[in-house]
Order: sequence, then C-alpha cells, then structure tokens
Amino acid sequence: MSIRRFHLGILLGCTLLLAGCVSHPVTTPATIAAGWQGRSPNTDQTFRFVVLSDRTGGHVPGDFENAIAEVNLLKPDFVICVGDLVEGYQKDESMLRSQWMEFEQIVSMLDAPFYYVPGNHDVGVAGPGTTNINLQMYAERHGVCGKTYYSFDYKNCHFLVLNSITAAEDPKFCEEQLAFIRQDLVCAKKADHTFVFTHYPLWTDTKTWPTLAQLLPRDKSTIFNGHWHRLSYHETNGIPSVVLSSTAAQTDGGVGEEHSYAQVVVNHGQPSIALIPTGQIKPIGYAQKVDAMYRATGRGAQ
Repeated sequence: MSIRRFHLGILLGCTLLLAGCVSHPVTTPATIAAGWQGRSPNTDQTFRFVVLSDRTGGHVPGDFENAIAEVNLLKPDFVICVGDLVEGYQKDESMLRSQWMEFEQIVSMLDAPFYYVPGNHDVGVAGPGTTNINLQMYAERHGVCGKTYYSFDYKNCHFLVLNSITAAEDPKFCEEQLAFIRQDLVCAKKADHTFVFTHYPLWTDTKTWPTLAQLLPRDKSTIFNGHWHRLSYHETNGIPSVVLSSTAAQTDGGVGEEHSYAQVVVNHGQPSIALIPTGQIKPIGYAQKVDAMYRATGRGAQ
C-alpha cells in the first residue's frame, strides 16, 4: 500500500469516527475530564447548613428577610439560628403571640428546614412575681416534646441545641438540661462531628460549660453562639467556639459588627465555615438589573 493511500485511509477513518461522535455523543466521566481532582472533593456525605444569628435586640426592618432570600440561593440542607428571634420580654400574651406570628411568616419564606434556638429576647423572664409567658409560649410553639433543648443527627453528625438563658436563671432547669446533655453526648460518641448551638457564649457559663468541656470530643466539636452582636472566636479546652455577629439587629457599626451569617460545609465530618456579610449573595436578576442600568447610559453592551 502506498503512503498516499495509507494517509487517505487514516483520514477516512477519523472522519467516520467524528461523524459517529456527532450522532452518538459519549460523555466523558467527570473524574477523567477534571485536570485536578482537589485535595478534599465533596462526597455523597458532604452537606451544607447555614447559621443565622440575632434578629432582635432592636431589629432592622427587612434585614432578616433579605438574609433569608440570600440563603435560599445557597440551597442549604437546613438552617439554624442562635436565638433572639422576636423582641419578646412581654407581659402581654397577645402582643407576644403577634410577634411570633410575624417571625414565623418570615421563616415560611425559607426553602429549607429551620431549627430554633432560644435567645434572651425569646424566653427571658418578664419580671419578678409573674409567669414567664415568654418561655411558656416558646416551648409551646417551638419546643421539641415540650422542651426548649433538644438534639438531632444528620449524615452521621450530631447537633445539640441548648437553652443557655433559662439555665442561667433557673437552677432546677439547669440541672435538668445538664442531665440531658450527659446522656445525649454519651449516645453521640460515634458521631463524626458534634455541633453545639446556644445563645449566650458557653465558656462564660460556669454551670454548664465545665460539663460540656468534659463530654465534647476536642478534635471533632464546634460551638456556635450569638448574643454579642459582634464576631468573636475562642478555643476553650481545644474546642472552637464562634460568636456570630447579628444578622439583623441594630449595631454601632464597629469592627466585626456587620450583619452576617455563616455557611458550614461538612465533608468527611470536617466543617469548613464561611462568614458571609448580608447583601453579598446576588441572584441572577442582579446581573440583569446592572445590564439594564449600563444600557440606560447609552453605551450598550461591550
């Protein structure tokens, strides 16, 4: 066979092969197509959740709603808040109920499950000699089996929600919650990671923290707190504890006081935490709006 005929045969074969690819496309596996696989790629055990912080303590109207709209774009598996959801501190039951109905309407805009954590505005004592209708109504509307503390598991991680407010005010409640913590964390020993959520920064609690510090595994535990309306980070007994700035409460605008929330990505039991200032997550409509504004200048598309 001549070299010319050989080359023509190769050309014809390639042409037929390409024609077959056009009519019968074959998708390349992602693991082959990727030039770099990543040091810690996501797996079927990877999941995401968002931690919102204080709404009240003098809330800024509309800011919590805006944060929820942004969170919906992130599509987390679930959302949890570290407390202060209503202004509370009420003696008027109808007023308090109205506040909760307003907040519950806001939460109904979420595309993900929402987990409640009590803050001082939510369950704080109304005054001496009076029934604490704030705690009572919270337990009725958002308690789990009538309790304001609870836990749950998700993809082999453990989530512990505590009521640090009532524990600081009521010794009997504190002991009851501590008994729950002891039993709960013993049962959760095999969890890949344990997340704790509470309103008051826990290391300031001389009653609850010593017990938690002994029970929480130091290399696979993370604590989220609120209340201060200012970002802070502590490692106490080797356990990281994040205090989030508020998501919608009034602040003085100082360093670390900007409205924000946290996105947590858990991969192989290890959390990666991203702090996101509100207003930074934009929908695709934002690009359309910017484009329309640009065109309005008469310059048109570039």
